[in-house]
Amino acid sequence: MNITDIGSSLGAIALLIYGTILFSSSVQELLGNRLIHFLNFHGKNNKGFILSGLLLSLLIENSVIVRNISLGFLKSGIISVDQTLGIIMGSNLGSTLLNYIAYFRPNYWSYVLLALGTALYFFYKDTQTKSIGKLLLSTGFLFFCFFFLRTHDLELGVFVDRLNISSIFVGLIIGLISAFIFRGFTIPVFLLQILLTQGFISFDATLPVLISLNIGSIFVLSRSNEESNRLIMWSQLIIYCLTSLIVLTFSSQFIDAVNSITSNGMLQIAVINTIINAIAMLISLIFLGNVTSVVGEFIHIDNKKEKQLELLDERILVTPALALEQIKKIVYRMGLLSLNSLEKVMNSFISQDSHGLNQVFENDKMIKEMEEQMNRYLVILGKNGLPGELSATINNVYDIMADIISVSNSTADIAHYTQESIDANLTYSSDGIKELKGMYAKVHHILQNSLSLILEKNKDKANLILQRENEVDTLQIQLRNDHIERLNRGECIPQSGLIYIDIISELERVSDHGADIAYIIKGD
Repeated sequence: MNITDIGSSLGAIALLIYGTILFSSSVQELLGNRLIHFLNFHGKNNKGFILSGLLLSLLIENSVIVRNISLGFLKSGIISVDQTLGIIMGSNLGSTLLNYIAYFRPNYWSYVLLALGTALYFFYKDTQTKSIGKLLLSTGFLFFCFFFLRTHDLELGVFVDRLNISSIFVGLIIGLISAFIFRGFTIPVFLLQILLTQGFISFDATLPVLISLNIGSIFVLSRSNEESNRLIMWSQLIIYCLTSLIVLTFSSQFIDAVNSITSNGMLQIAVINTIINAIAMLISLIFLGNVTSVVGEFIHIDNKKEKQLELLDERILVTPALALEQIKKIVYRMGLLSLNSLEKVMNSFISQDSHGLNQVFENDKMIKEMEEQMNRYLVILGKNGLPGELSATINNVYDIMADIISVSNSTADIAHYTQESIDANLTYSSDGIKELKGMYAKVHHILQNSLSLILEKNKDKANLILQRENEVDTLQIQLRNDHIERLNRGECIPQSGLIYIDIISELERVSDHGADIAYIIKGD
């Protein structure tokens, strides 16, 4: 074996890795934010999340990506630890089904996939059509990667002969190392299929490798400094150790059963790997909800302990469409905080009671901290070269956040005016307070409805908000004139009048920013 043989083998492996990554990314791009709705639909209980993980992995065909997405959901507070474990266990089983593709040979339909995918991806501007084209193109390319490996000797198999892979201990070590090198078990299983069909290894020798591949994959991308991640990692380890004991104890029976099903090396490895992960999933179905509690006690982690969650786990950022959906929800939370501040400060002013003003300032501080983190996430996303539609969404998010920050600033200003009014023991006419309540009700309605548009675009509601904002503009002028008349009649003192005018001006600004949000989303 010379350097050319080694280079061709490494190149073939690189093509396979690139093909699986391209296929996985194209599916993610096509699914986008449907992943969250998918989880919500199937995850009615903890065991339902196992089905979600299984189906997600069938769609994405990469258990590591599904694992990262689910851990991101966990850290962002979307799902629980048990639900995350269920998704991961289901995804491990789903990923094994990708290995069956290696059995099929590319035919004329592969050329059709490549041609159709190329046409849709390069000649259409519609984002959805381009995503479908990319998926077809990557599927055709993946089949040709398999075909290339099957029809060319994998010269690196000579090293496998020298390592005496028939030894269970050596097989376990090779599997663990391969899981870390290839960041999961999907690619190593493909290579095992090729090595078996080319005669470098026997079917019996693949069993310990497959077991350790699945165990090694547990540690891939694990972060031991995160309590929830350690809890999930050790729970998986216990489940797969039990699975390994079962499989190794009855290894001869499992091998005989697979041999009776098929004599094709490609299918044999795919089937036995599916069996291993099916047993692991069955164990998790039986013990899910208990295993994490037991492990939590053992490693001194309180699974039910409440802790402050980060806004967004950066692992979700590898899926831009999904990340943007989560970012929208965080922006909505920022908006709700500003709405809460508006409610508290106006109640404080109307009742001339400072109770609640501290919460307004705390909300303002929290909103600015959230904005700082959100800007960091958006910068990371923007560096990934997003397609036009997602890039435009990022710009809209920036603009909406700016409006929410401005609303928060206005509520903080009103809080200062309120505190000044309370300290000076100022009074206001009943007519003035009544008119102010009417204006506040309209502004509150505008802001509340504009925030709802962040999560659910509705052009009719946006148009109604823009109409209401014009009414607020007219109302502000009317309140100013009415206030001047009360001053002339001596029903209001000048100092109270200045604060009153400042507050209705701030309310009008809040109305403007609410309308801006509606305008941004309407044109989205």
